[in-house]
Amino acid sequence: MKRSHVRGWLVGALMASVLLAPIDAQANRQRQQELAKGVTIKDRLGKYIPLQLPFTDHQGNAVTLKKFFGDKPVLLTLNYYRCKTLCNVQLNQVVKGLKGLDWKPGKNYRIVTVSIDPRESAKLAREKRQNYLKSYGRGEVDWTFLVGTQANITRLSNAVGFHYKYDKKHDQYIHVPAIFFLTGSGRLTRYLHGLK
Repeated sequence: MKRSHVRGWLVGALMASVLLAPIDAQANRQRQQELAKGVTIKDRLGKYIPLQLPFTDHQGNAVTLKKFFGDKPVLLTLNYYRCKTLCNVQLNQVVKGLKGLDWKPGKNYRIVTVSIDPRESAKLAREKRQNYLKSYGRGEVDWTFLVGTQANITRLSNAVGFHYKYDKKHDQYIHVPAIFFLTGSGRLTRYLHGLK
């Protein structure tokens, strides 16, 4: 190819990218707005979650949510373990908050983290749990990491009012951060929104 032809092709490609950039940016904004529709937390204070829902814990055991309720209040988070952004930030903030408390998980309350990604395994849940317990620095505490089927994840997330979406293009979940506080009987008593 002659040099003049190469130069002409490059100029054409550059002009096309400059002209199409605003279109791409607008398309991305529209796509993000579409993805964000319905991603929210709907207040379900006073409602009960279905404690009979089955999940698998970080040790690979089949359990129902009922195992974690009864004599202590429960701090519940819904995240996914492969997340490289928001979930890690949220769980790091949970650990930071826990470090400032005299109360210890297991003695005064329990923590349950449930993955919203049905493809995740108990092995991955176990690895994540080990990382966060190491960061917490108080040894073995009552913090369980669960995985489950899409049907059971959806039933739980709907029960607490946690509405999220899966972005297939980027293989990620779009959601807002929140922590759910429940009584020992599984009744929602408080939401903590955001990352602090």
